[in-house]
Amino acid sequence: MSLTETSARKARTQASCILPTYSADTFGVCSALFELGGMVVIHDPSGCNSTYTTHDEPRWYHTDSLIFISAMNEYDAILGRDDRLLHDLIETVRAERPRFLCLIPSQIAYLIATDLKAIAREVEHATGVPSFTLPTNSMHDAERGISLALTELARRIPPAAAPATAPTHRLRVNLLGVTPLDFPLAGTRRSLTRFLEAAGGTLHSCWALGTSYEEIARAAEADVSLVMTYGGLGAARVLKERFGIPYLLGQPLGALRAPLADALQEAAAHRLPSGSLLPAADALAAPPTGSSTAIIGESIGSLSLAAALRAEDGRHCRLIVPVAHERALLPPDALAFPSETVLTALLAEARPTLLADPMYRAVSPPRLPFVPLPHTACSGRIYEAQQRDLLDPAAFATLIRDLHAKERNRP
Repeated sequence: MSLTETSARKARTQASCILPTYSADTFGVCSALFELGGMVVIHDPSGCNSTYTTHDEPRWYHTDSLIFISAMNEYDAILGRDDRLLHDLIETVRAERPRFLCLIPSQIAYLIATDLKAIAREVEHATGVPSFTLPTNSMHDAERGISLALTELARRIPPAAAPATAPTHRLRVNLLGVTPLDFPLAGTRRSLTRFLEAAGGTLHSCWALGTSYEEIARAAEADVSLVMTYGGLGAARVLKERFGIPYLLGQPLGALRAPLADALQEAAAHRLPSGSLLPAADALAAPPTGSSTAIIGESIGSLSLAAALRAEDGRHCRLIVPVAHERALLPPDALAFPSETVLTALLAEARPTLLADPMYRAVSPPRLPFVPLPHTACSGRIYEAQQRDLLDPAAFATLIRDLHAKERNRP
């Protein structure tokens, strides 16, 4: 085999020929900050903004938000032209008066090393509007961008107006890492509110869906935080460090709802270590008694779904995580960042039932039982009408029925 053929084969094992790439880290930042009254500027040629707003942002057509692009041209990329960017930023910030400015680079600004930190300082000095930048480059996925944005927010929110006291009646809970890139826009906040009310708590702040800057600014008064996705983990750690707020990881799916409700009370009373993962590792370690299932998706959500399914019918779930995650949280057999070639071979050989975004149907064997779980970060708004709010017990029960029906009809 020639060197050219070897290089071509290696490239094919690393590239995605069929599957789409996940939403970029720049878009994760935009999604996390969308509702908070700030201004987000992507420093990039025209194009990134329309990709985000028309594909990945279901709030765009009915919710106002200041999401801009700097519209770099060829001269800007070659010569820098920071003066033009600075002038445009100052002029727009003075006109719009946002709560803050977040200036983020995509590939070109990242590669030419534009000093956005210095530019943000100049804008803040000239306008008085808090301004910052985050180290995005559009070469990572949205979970990393969500994490960067929410972590920065956690560093900036003010301390509680009064010292935090032990909860006496209703537990005040921060929900971290909740954006439309990972959860359906319709129903998610309502389902989470109902879960917390049934658990004897109240939704204190939601980072950042159906929320406001004022709600998030009060997060230091909460008793406990619940990390719903990897994107909220950095913020939880900062809130713990700054204000002593304990946190748990997990989603209230199916049989996990009751133990997670109890765990929130225990964590708030400091009887459970911060950073505990619900489902606990032993929930997935018991020998499986049911069928084999593969789940493709975000790490904390997939872990929670796997444990809920194990509790439902004893099935073994193998996790496939194609986005940013923390390896220590995943089971030993989890597959992280698989190439398209590796994933196709795994599904053909193992032939598990597959729960994934409908885009993955293209690389799964035709007769493989497939239950679609549309994921905006993967397929954008294409399958928005088919999204499932699994946080709602009725929707989760429907998923279980669909899963069993697919397996009964396995060819």
